[in-house]
Amino acid sequence: IVEAELGMPLNKVFIQFDAKPVGAASIGQVHAAKFLDGSDAVVKVQYPDAERQFHIDVDLSVRLAKVLAPHYVDILLQLKKTFATEFDYRREARLQREAHNRLRDMPDVVVPLPFDEEHPKCQALPCGRGLVTKHMFVMERLRGRPVDRWAVEQVQELAAREGRSPEEVMQRLRSMSQVEIERMVPSEGKLRAYGLALDARDRIRNSVALLYNWSIGWVGAPIAYTRSPRPVNVHEVIDRLFRVQARCIFQEGFFNADPHAGNVLLLDDGRLGLIDWGQVACLTETQRVRFARAVVAVADRDEPLIAKFAWDMGVRTQNRDAWVVMKLGTFWLGSFGDDVCGELGGPTSFEQNLARIDPLVATGDEYFSAVRCMMMTRGVAALMGLPFVDSSLRMRSAAVAVLRGVGDEMQTTPGSKLPRPDLDAILGSRPSASTS
Repeated sequence: IVEAELGMPLNKVFIQFDAKPVGAASIGQVHAAKFLDGSDAVVKVQYPDAERQFHIDVDLSVRLAKVLAPHYVDILLQLKKTFATEFDYRREARLQREAHNRLRDMPDVVVPLPFDEEHPKCQALPCGRGLVTKHMFVMERLRGRPVDRWAVEQVQELAAREGRSPEEVMQRLRSMSQVEIERMVPSEGKLRAYGLALDARDRIRNSVALLYNWSIGWVGAPIAYTRSPRPVNVHEVIDRLFRVQARCIFQEGFFNADPHAGNVLLLDDGRLGLIDWGQVACLTETQRVRFARAVVAVADRDEPLIAKFAWDMGVRTQNRDAWVVMKLGTFWLGSFGDDVCGELGGPTSFEQNLARIDPLVATGDEYFSAVRCMMMTRGVAALMGLPFVDSSLRMRSAAVAVLRGVGDEMQTTPGSKLPRPDLDAILGSRPSASTS
């Protein structure tokens, strides 16, 4: 497939091409490669018939949802619209280059450049053109681990320490309450202090090694310098990720609508790598202002305003219940925590139970991708041990900056409530949040 897309044998472009993929997804897989000059690249190749199979699968899911879970139909249709843009890698490469250009002034974040017509390396290749086609995408290689792989490694290490299987560890984690989970993760201060202690220890060891190597080491075996492995400071990573997303949504109006844990890389040099920009969405200034109002309302837990702004963004339920709309807005833009989901059985039962009160019929087309971006970013945080982070609080300052930029000094009434339906009468008994 790659040679067909290149229009020439692999060895005319690459000195090495790993047949075993370094990563795989639903529509394609990625191979590591080296150019003839020894520099690294990755080659993303689309599966044959991936696009046709995608439409078959989604259409089937929509038909099933209409019968089994009607409140998911609009969400599935929005996902179909969003994912349909991923099958042309030429478009993805253009968007990824734009993302690189927009974020290149952030020193702790990197978006890999595509080897396209604009890349200087491609001008010296035998083909004399960019290495991006509809079904193949060659880009710079980033060294590191995706968050989902890192999370699996943490579970495996924890299981080994406890003498349990990874499945048993995951079952125990799922049964823990919000408070118990939050106690498991060391604070940001403790992680930073531990990192500083490791730095100090390494400096002492390496100073001794330096003195030895430049004296006795001249006639004996030199001492190797050391750098102790650092634990990932999950708090710093998540802070950085939310800063990036806030900038993309509110400042740039250009963001990745699919920032799942496989698309966020923990790089060996400490930076964050952001890949897979095939589902970019954009917001106009007017849309960013409207979205910012909703984020501030959720952050301040002003329930009447949350419902109002959710309506303004196009969210609709069958019976137009303001409390249900407010709950959806808080779940989408805020948190998976007990304060939001607990009374509705926890995050896994939340939408199903809410639909029993007043079914969702429209998500708000223009803002669905931004909502999805915030929820998926919280999903990354959850895999890193912070499942109850509040995205509206993390992004509130960026939202306020957008509003002030247009002279909107938005006022809220923090903690203002809407009438709550009798959930016990409507839903009956339901699992607690800690066991859902």
